[in-house]
Amino acid sequence: MTSSPTASQSSWSLIDEEETNIASSSTSTLDHNIQPAIGPTALPDLDENDILRSRISDLELKNTIYEQQIKEHEYTTFNQSEEIAEIRQRLNELEDERIYISAGLDPSRKELESDIRKLELSIGEEGDKTRNEMLIEYKKHLKSNGENIEPSKKDFAELEVISSNQSKRIKELTNQLNQMNDENYQKELLNYELQYIIQSIEIVHIKVNNELKELGIENHKLDNYIHSINNIEKRYKKKLEERGNQLKVEYENKQNDIKLENDKNLELKTKNKKTEKEIKHLKKNNDKLSKIIEKVKSENDDMTTQLEESQVEIDRLKEEIKDKLKIVEK
Repeated sequence: MTSSPTASQSSWSLIDEEETNIASSSTSTLDHNIQPAIGPTALPDLDENDILRSRISDLELKNTIYEQQIKEHEYTTFNQSEEIAEIRQRLNELEDERIYISAGLDPSRKELESDIRKLELSIGEEGDKTRNEMLIEYKKHLKSNGENIEPSKKDFAELEVISSNQSKRIKELTNQLNQMNDENYQKELLNYELQYIIQSIEIVHIKVNNELKELGIENHKLDNYIHSINNIEKRYKKKLEERGNQLKVEYENKQNDIKLENDKNLELKTKNKKTEKEIKHLKKNNDKLSKIIEKVKSENDDMTTQLEESQVEIDRLKEEIKDKLKIVEK
């Protein structure tokens, strides 16, 4: 698994610096260890006190070098302690969320999916069936009477609003479920990435601890460092519990929302039954209107025939007038 540069850039730089420091420290330690010892044979003209002073001076020089190396390691260890503490805090939070999601939110997600399927089935069986079948029958009825018009918006406004609201709510619940899945996936990726980072830092930390032990650092300092990490873990345990309680409250709220949607669905079923009665009433009115339209068409055909006959008579009279005008002009 590859880690994103934005999430682990500081951690990688810290690891590189520590590896460089360890390498340089080890090299410097080895260089001082292989210095030739000052013995009496090297300085035959000096007395015993001069030889002892020379050895003491050499030991003091080595001690100064060791103290400087210890200070450097203590500084890097302190920086690593802060980095490890922050990463452990974040890792523990993500691990707790991942465990809680796996154990607690997966059932809720299944329940949400089940409730969404129930809503879709209920709407498909009641709402869409009533609306689509009635509209199709109504259109067929209109076409059978020679009409090719659509039902008016006023007649079916309530059906359209109900269907639109149901579809929007289903999409909203589906989007919420998809969003929860995406968030869980991103949290798992970040969790794996942090685990990889902290493992790398712990490896470097172990190397530093080993060098500190070789340089004579007391073990109780390392114990204090481990104790401080344990205290940090305990300090954030309460926050993780609060986060778990918050997720439980969110789950209960989602359950209440689904219950409200089921109640609304029952109300919509009742409205759909009323709408069926209104559609039947509209069909009766349409039959009456169809008869009136046929009567008006028949009268219109008669009027059209009369107008055509009148136009023919007018044309004939125009021709007669033109002929008479020609005779008068002559």
